[in-house]
Amino acid sequence: MSKIFLKTLLLESFETKINDPIGGNINGLIMTFLQYAIGIAGLVAVVFIVIGGYQYITSQGNDEQSKKATQTLTYAVIGLLIVMASYAVINTILTNVLG
Repeated sequence: MSKIFLKTLLLESFETKINDPIGGNINGLIMTFLQYAIGIAGLVAVVFIVIGGYQYITSQGNDEQSKKATQTLTYAVIGLLIVMASYAVINTILTNVLG
């Protein structure tokens, strides 16, 4: 009897995880949304790093284009650092404070 109960309990738990990937609570929903948003923001920052690198390579010693490319790279790296820091702060708050 206990084997059937345990098997049923495990199967129901497994089905719940498949049907409800966010965990069924508000913290899971917030964390899932923020992971997607931070992932998209990180992807945008990486794209701008590539664009800035391309601009820098194709500037061919032109001071104005080189300066613009350097600014693009600088702002993209700062943006990426902000995204990483925001993920760390949000993850800490959701796991330690709201538990």
